[in-house]
Amino acid sequence: TVGVPWQFEPVDRSISIKIGETAQAHYSATNKFVRATTGRATFNVQPELAGSYFNKVECFCFTDTTLKPGETLDMPVMFYVDPDIVNAPELKDLKTITLSYTMFPVEKNEKNKPVASSAPADGTSNKVSHTERSLGG
Repeated sequence: TVGVPWQFEPVDRSISIKIGETAQAHYSATNKFVRATTGRATFNVQPELAGSYFNKVECFCFTDTTLKPGETLDMPVMFYVDPDIVNAPELKDLKTITLSYTMFPVEKNEKNKPVASSAPADGTSNKVSHTERSLGG
C-alpha cells in the first residue's frame, strides 16, 4: 500500500471562524487494515500566502498516531488565524482558507522520531482530506 490504510476525513467539511479566536476542527480516522498501523500527517494551507497567518495550537499532526485494526479515532486540531491577516494587502479579498492533510505510513524504525514539519504537503496522491475555514464575522 502506498498510503496509510485508513479512512481519514474531516467531520465537517467547512466551518466558520472569527479572526483571532481559537477554533477547533475534527477529523475522523479508521484503520481499515487487519493489523495496527501508524501514520504521520503533514499539512498544507491554501492559499499559500495565508499559511503564515494560520497557527495550529494543538494538532494530531504533531505526533505519530497508531490505530488498531478497525479502530476509529477523533483527531482534533485547534488553531487560530492571526488578526494581522486583515492588514495583508495581498489577502484583502480572502474569504476561505483551506487546510488539508496528507497521511503517510510510519515504519517501525521511524516511530518516535520528532515530527516537525512546517513545510506544506507535497501534493501526492495520498492527500485524503480537506477542511475549509470560511473567514469572516
